[in-house]
Amino acid sequence: MDIELFKQMGEEWKKRFANERINKILTIEASGIGIGFTQVPEIFHIFPQLVQTIFAENCVAVVFLVAIILNLVLPKNMDAIS
Repeated sequence: MDIELFKQMGEEWKKRFANERINKILTIEASGIGIGFTQVPEIFHIFPQLVQTIFAENCVAVVFLVAIILNLVLPKNMDAIS
C-alpha cells in the first residue's frame, strides 16, 4: 500500500472538487473500507473464484463497489438530517 500515492490522490480530489458539493463521508468511508478489505483477503474465500480475483487484491474495485452501495443507502441531503 502506497501511502504517498493516497496522499497525492487526496490532494488532487481536494483541488478538483473544492467548489463542488460532494458527500465527503461517502468518499472517505468507501476509501477506508476498500483498503481495509484488501488487508484481509481471507474475507473473500467464501465467494466464487471470479469475485476473489476481482476484489481480494484490488482496493480500487472494492472502493468502487462500496461507494455505489453507500450512495444508494445514505441520504442524498445530509443537511436535512441535522
